[in-house]
Amino acid sequence: MTAKAFAVTDDQLLTFYDRFRELSSRVHRADRTSLLDLDRVNDSIQLIMESQFEGVRPAGEVQTEQPQPEVPTHPPVPAVGEWFELEIDGDLDIAPSGWKLLGPVFLKGKRTYRAKLVELGDQLNLKAARNAAKTKEPKCVMAPGQAREAFMAKYPRHNNRLIVLGGNEWQDFGRGRRVACLGDWSSGSAWSLVFGFSGSVFSGVCLWLVLEQVEGA
Repeated sequence: MTAKAFAVTDDQLLTFYDRFRELSSRVHRADRTSLLDLDRVNDSIQLIMESQFEGVRPAGEVQTEQPQPEVPTHPPVPAVGEWFELEIDGDLDIAPSGWKLLGPVFLKGKRTYRAKLVELGDQLNLKAARNAAKTKEPKCVMAPGQAREAFMAKYPRHNNRLIVLGGNEWQDFGRGRRVACLGDWSSGSAWSLVFGFSGSVFSGVCLWLVLEQVEGA
């Protein structure tokens, strides 16, 4: 409260105090001619005091800061080559209705895998990228499209890189071969869910999600 505002409030307090003394005097004298309802007088005084001096603290009282609500934080996308755990549900159907899964078929059910992002450089198409991944990461397999949901849930904010999940493919309505990706084309920081063409060129900016190979994969 400013000094000016406090001075006005102080004058009002004196005015109400004088009025309060006058009313109290009438009450004590039982002045019937005043036609005052004692209960209404008390209620009015209480309302006046509360409305005029709401928020005014006694001298010496320290105002404590209200705790600020916690802002949710999201873990950043792991660095290239950094291992992390990812629980993948192999039974998820992530493709548009009517699309055909071309395979390969991934492990059924939920399972936790060790995963990491790798760079493969410029690749002519998905087949070439898979061959490059086998050479660079012989103990890994490309993550299937079903891993997209788990990755997005764990790392909801994109890192300005296209992430390709080249472990399986789908056939769209035009018989085109598609591969699941996580893009950064949304207006905010959330991922864009897209299906790229398997036969298109993948630039070196792309990241590829691979999983540590497990028995049966």
